[in-house]
Amino acid sequence: MDVGTVNDRIFVNNSSIGIYPDIVEQREALRLQGHHKWTAFAMATLDVVRRHPGIAVTLDVDGHSRRVRSPFVAVGNNEYAVEGLRMGGRTRLDAGKLFVYVAPRSRTRDLPLLLFNAGVGRAARLGEFDIAAVTELRIHPAGTRRIAVALDGEVETRSTPLLYRVLPGALTVAVPRA
Repeated sequence: MDVGTVNDRIFVNNSSIGIYPDIVEQREALRLQGHHKWTAFAMATLDVVRRHPGIAVTLDVDGHSRRVRSPFVAVGNNEYAVEGLRMGGRTRLDAGKLFVYVAPRSRTRDLPLLLFNAGVGRAARLGEFDIAAVTELRIHPAGTRRIAVALDGEVETRSTPLLYRVLPGALTVAVPRA
């Protein structure tokens, strides 16, 4: 199967900047205070959604630059379903592409409605997401040299710009016969 990299650090599923790394960091701080994982996650999510300003980035793909402001930039190793009952699922792990997801028409406080629209299958029709398939992407967050990046659910601080690449077929996976 394919893997993705950000600044040469491998991820198997996805990577993101913006609201999600902030939620994870706050969740972990709450867990250190004794809160259970899901309680801490709910508390962190409510707090971060209320105060997160979103992020301004420049996305460089194939010699073209685009500036956006969004609550997040998510990069999936191959295509993720972004709405309906299969939301979060993937049909392929070997297409050789990274998929970039942004919500440039949404503010952080709009995310609960965006999630609802995605869940009921209306996000694409309403133009909630911009999605691009790429093999390489450079992300320049505005005004920072280092940024929190979620990689398969773990948060690390990385130097900017962030260089994302796909490594097709780089991971051999053994599975039982069907």
